[in-house]
Amino acid sequence: MAPAPGFRLLGFPVTVSSGFVFGMLLLLGINLADPEFAVRLVVALAVFTVIHELGHALAARHFGADAAISLDFLVGYAVYRPHRPMAGWQHAVVSAAGPALQLAVGLAALAALGAWPPGRDEATASALTLAVWWAGPALALVNLLPLLPLDGGAIVARGVEAVVPGRGRTIVLWWSVGACAVLLTLVLTRDGWRPWAFAVTMLSIFSVQALLAERHNRPGARRHQVDLRGVAADAEREGWEHGRPGLFPPGFGPSPWLRAHALLAAGKDTTARALLVQSLERDTGAWAPPVGATTAQLGPLVELLPPDPPVSDGRGGVTLLAVLELVGPHERAARYRHRLLAAHPDLAGR
Repeated sequence: MAPAPGFRLLGFPVTVSSGFVFGMLLLLGINLADPEFAVRLVVALAVFTVIHELGHALAARHFGADAAISLDFLVGYAVYRPHRPMAGWQHAVVSAAGPALQLAVGLAALAALGAWPPGRDEATASALTLAVWWAGPALALVNLLPLLPLDGGAIVARGVEAVVPGRGRTIVLWWSVGACAVLLTLVLTRDGWRPWAFAVTMLSIFSVQALLAERHNRPGARRHQVDLRGVAADAEREGWEHGRPGLFPPGFGPSPWLRAHALLAAGKDTTARALLVQSLERDTGAWAPPVGATTAQLGPLVELLPPDPPVSDGRGGVTLLAVLELVGPHERAARYRHRLLAAHPDLAGR
């Protein structure tokens, strides 16, 4: 789902996707047996998700990086672009800063509500204190578990990377999937684990998705996808030339550029812009570049982008650079190339 325009918080741009709104409504429906608690829980989760990502963004800024916050289905992301290389421990600090701020604000909120010390009786004294306890301290501590894609897993992966270069993330991903399998077994077999069923299920899904994405991006996997990418490129080209894309192979879909082109034609300029920005901020799935697109088709899309488009996602950045070099002006393409290579030095040889 494409993100909607957001707002700025302490100087950081925040985008809120329709998926985030859907996720909050889903949680509301799941907890409707207690409407008072359900409403307070959803509000608390929305607020603490922003607080959590703000912690990441503030830490990234402290180390000299630009940061932005995106809220998506049941999760948030803080993407950041360092202006100079960051050490592994600095990345780990950025990962820890999110749950740390969430925990601190959550404990402070409980104290302000009179639920101190935050024991079981104090936390369950009212629907509000229980919602704050779950959305603040409880989820902050869960996020520090050594499992990817949680922040605790990212911290551990940095440590493993220092010992086994190039393998840290993969090792922790396999460990995470195995641990989630154990947690799912406990949820299914132990009554005391039932309240965690939804959280464990979502964590398991995210862990498997992260592992599949990691394996997909390995050199061997990329070679295996060459033929599929060719089929996807043909389907993409048909979309630009005939207005209706061809049949995409499994795992692939239209590029963000083709989807934004269709949205722009429908008069949905803001949604088209947000979709393009999202593709530059983080991995948005498997798609081929906008092959077959003309300068007349790409020009209006380039005009939608901010003066300094994000460079967080390397593949999205390379695609935009190719578009800028085709559409112009060349000065803007040169500026973007400089920023992209500064953020992704490994792209210099491509």
